Amino acid sequence: MNTAHRRVRRRGIAMVLVLSAVAATSVLAYALLTSASMQAQVTNATADRIQRKYLAESGLNLALYYLQNPTASPVSLVYGTNGNIHYPGESNVVVPGMSGTLNIAVSNSANGIFDITSVATLDSVTTTAYSQVQLKKSRVFSSAANLKGNVSLTPLTIINGGVITDGTLNKGLALVNGLVTAVNGLLFGGNTYPSGTSLSYPMTAFYYMPFYFYDGKRYTAKSLPANVVTATLLDADTVNNPQNVWYASNDVKFLSSTTMTGTVVVKRDLTLQGNLTVTPKTGMPSLIIGRRLEMSGALRNLTSNGVTYLGEEIRASGLTGTSTISVSGAFIAGQSGWPVDGFAGWMFLSHNSSRSTLSGFADEMETINSVNIRSWEIDNARPK
Repeated sequence: MNTAHRRVRRRGIAMVLVLSAVAATSVLAYALLTSASMQAQVTNATADRIQRKYLAESGLNLALYYLQNPTASPVSLVYGTNGNIHYPGESNVVVPGMSGTLNIAVSNSANGIFDITSVATLDSVTTTAYSQVQLKKSRVFSSAANLKGNVSLTPLTIINGGVITDGTLNKGLALVNGLVTAVNGLLFGGNTYPSGTSLSYPMTAFYYMPFYFYDGKRYTAKSLPANVVTATLLDADTVNNPQNVWYASNDVKFLSSTTMTGTVVVKRDLTLQGNLTVTPKTGMPSLIIGRRLEMSGALRNLTSNGVTYLGEEIRASGLTGTSTISVSGAFIAGQSGWPVDGFAGWMFLSHNSSRSTLSGFADEMETINSVNIRSWEIDNARPK
C-alpha cells in the first residue's frame, strides 16, 4: 500500500514539472511574440512619425514657394493685414508619393513677414510645422517708358532711357534714345521682349490707403482735397506720415500751381488747371493715378521726378498743344497702347536710376530681392 502510494506521488510531481516546463515555454514564446509585435509597432510608429515630419515640412516648403511665386498659386491670393498680397494656404493638400494630408495656413503678421503653419495628418495623428519668413521686395524699372501692347508714339515725344513693351512699337517721328525692347524691337536695334510682363494695376496703392508701408512700417497718408489750391503740400505730422504721402479716393483738381516733396496717389482722375511738380522722397513713387490725367487749359505743366503710374489715358482741353508733361524716373502705363487721347503737347520721359524704384505701393508688381527664414520648427505629434 505504501509503495503504490509513493509511486502515485512521484507521478504527480513529474506531471507538475512537465506542466511547469510547458507553461514556461508558453510564457517565453508569448513574450517573444509580444516583443516582436511591439517592435513592429514601434517600427511602424517611427516610420509614421518620420513621414508626418517630412509631410509637415513639405507644407512649409510649398507655402514658401507660392509666397515667392504668387502667380503660380492654385488658390486666389488675399490682401494681407500688413500690406502684402499673398498665398493664403490650402486645406487637404495631398503630396504626390506620400500618405496623409496637409492643412497649410499663411498670415501676413508684419509688412514683408509671413507666418506659416503646416499641419500633417496621418492615421488620425497630426504633426505641426511652423515657420516665419521675411521677403524683401521692390521693383526697379530699367526703362524710361514701361508700356503695354502695341504702341504708336506721338510726334512730340522724347524718350531718354529706352522703351519696353510686350507688343510692337511704332516710333514714328518721336525720338527714342536707349534700348527698345519690344516684339518687333529688332527693327529698331533692340531685343525681343521677354515673356510674362508684370505691369498691372497697382491695387496695393489703393487697397490699403490711407495706410501705406515704408521700410517695413505702416504709416498714414494725408487726405487730399477734391480741389487743391495750396502752393505747397506738406503734412506737418512727420511721425505718422514721414514720406509726405497724399491720397484721394475720388477725382482731384489742382486749381493753381503746386510744388511738393512727397507722393500723390489719386484713385480716379487727376485734372491740372495749373502746374504740378512732385519730387518723391527716397524709395517712393512720385505720382500714381488710377484713371485719367487731364491737362485743362493752356500752358499746363506736369513735372514728376520719380516713378509715375497712369492707369488710363492723357486727355487735354483748351489749347491742347501748349502743355508739357515731364517724367524723370520711370513712366508706367496701365492700359495697352500709347496712353494719349487728345493731348498734343510735348512729352519728355527720362530714366533716372536713383528715382526708378517702386516699393510698397504695388506689391503685385514687385520682385523678391531676398528671403530670410527667421524660424523653422517641428512640433510633437498630437492625436487629432
